[in-house]
Amino acid sequence: MSSIIIYLQNLSFKFVNVIFGKSTLFVIILGWYLVINGLLCLAKPEAARAKLIRSGFGILKLNVLLICFFAWGLLNRFSQTLSGPKQTIVFLGGICGLIFIFFWGLAFSKKTLTGIAERLPMIYFIWFASIQTLIGALMVYLQRRLW
Repeated sequence: MSSIIIYLQNLSFKFVNVIFGKSTLFVIILGWYLVINGLLCLAKPEAARAKLIRSGFGILKLNVLLICFFAWGLLNRFSQTLSGPKQTIVFLGGICGLIFIFFWGLAFSKKTLTGIAERLPMIYFIWFASIQTLIGALMVYLQRRLW
């Protein structure tokens, strides 16, 4: 069964890579997006800071969600060992606790990420925007993906 899943993952990766990675039109659109977004971030480096916070927060949000799903599986497994009304009380209480932990984790990670990004000097964001503009311009000029 796992070999079928691995085969499907590799096949889907190759399919998406051919469509989005080898298609010249998509590469040019992505390159122009990177150029325009990089120039806007060079004009306003605070926008680059906000962009990095948003992209980093998306990754953190996914990690918090995966941790909550893992804890839900453990809770489900534990509540199945109980019987009667104790099972229902433990399960519903655990679900409420997991929802609370999920939203608390999102708030905590957003606050921490914003604090880290605010301590960084503005030169990092200027370099980020410059490199993004350069990569986009090279993608448009060479008409190929650069990663």
